[in-house]
Amino acid sequence: MIQRPAIRSSRLWNNEEGLPEGLPEEGLPEDVNESMMASLKSRVATLDTLATSLTSSYLSGKFTSTTYPLPTYVRRISLSYPYVLCGLFDGSISLIDIYRNTLKFSTPPLHPQYKTSRSEDRSDPAITALHGTFDGGGVTAVTLSSDMKYAFTGGRDGVVNVLDLADKEDVGVTQKIKAGTDVVSRVLEGGGRVVTTAADEGGTVKIWEMGKGFGFGLGEGGLEEIGAMEVGSRVLTAEWSSNLDGSMDYERVWLGLSDGRVCQVSLATMEIGFSVQISNAGVRSLCVTSDPSDNDVVYLGDNEGQLYKISVAGVSPITPPHKDAVVSIAKASRDGGVLISASRDGSVRVWDNSSPGGVVGKYVIGPMKVWVSGVEVKDNIVVSDGADNMIIKHEFGTGE
Repeated sequence: MIQRPAIRSSRLWNNEEGLPEGLPEEGLPEDVNESMMASLKSRVATLDTLATSLTSSYLSGKFTSTTYPLPTYVRRISLSYPYVLCGLFDGSISLIDIYRNTLKFSTPPLHPQYKTSRSEDRSDPAITALHGTFDGGGVTAVTLSSDMKYAFTGGRDGVVNVLDLADKEDVGVTQKIKAGTDVVSRVLEGGGRVVTTAADEGGTVKIWEMGKGFGFGLGEGGLEEIGAMEVGSRVLTAEWSSNLDGSMDYERVWLGLSDGRVCQVSLATMEIGFSVQISNAGVRSLCVTSDPSDNDVVYLGDNEGQLYKISVAGVSPITPPHKDAVVSIAKASRDGGVLISASRDGSVRVWDNSSPGGVVGKYVIGPMKVWVSGVEVKDNIVVSDGADNMIIKHEFGTGE
């Protein structure tokens, strides 16, 4: 039976949350309240217009592609335009500026290429859950901080490295933290905290708080663990919940698990608030948007290539499926009017989600030369791997 997610109040529309200290109990004067609401609604209307324009660009099917070479095979990517952080097969990372077409830096290996040996890794449950029969090699998670001052990398050793990017001529590891006892599957950053997940047997989720005086940087003291839990199954992916305006809700995270469940965790209580069995295969990728009532809508892909949509109406499959694991799914606009999925079958698909009829596949970018391990989206820019030791930028609304 599908559980109905609790309808939560949005910080965007609830003026009583986040008000300055010392505010009178009667709250804001009515005219100020109305002004705030009008301003917020105007912002959402503007965002809706931008989302419609982006949807049109994607559905036109016109784009130009540019490739960027790297020292070795790409295993994970994180986009914070114009920078793309690439986690590589040998355990190193590279940062590329895709606007200026320059390599900003490459590091020595930061994580072991294999935990033990290649043959033993191929039978490791944590590795096979993430990579199937393909070799995942080296870096298993990468994230750029929201201010692009720090990078976070995860590996097969269960360790997350924190790197200071202030001096791109001399990038170094400033801290190592332990995410779990096995492969690091995801690192999320935002709202002054970091969430790490691991594909270990218990499914470890940890919250880390940034040091005081950090702004959005780490500040003194680095990251401090402030909470941990196990969800009972290997965590393969994680994403923040969403607010009505498309911003991230840093109080909740969605998890995709190897037993086929999807669950939402409250970081305030470190408890599972919603859980549903989706698939017999592991849930490999997630993307989160909001409906007009500010309920989360979750799109996901499993290890057999099937995509699903979870909303207050229930769970529905998205067809046609990919031919292999859906390793990444992303929204191309705030409202999720266009979705981009990437699979180990070597294809990147564009899906039209802008009409009441449901999600419809529009066209395929590819097939790529090798299997795809990730796709990242920012406005009309889609970045993927899938071409040996390269990443590919697709700029939509351009080309023939």
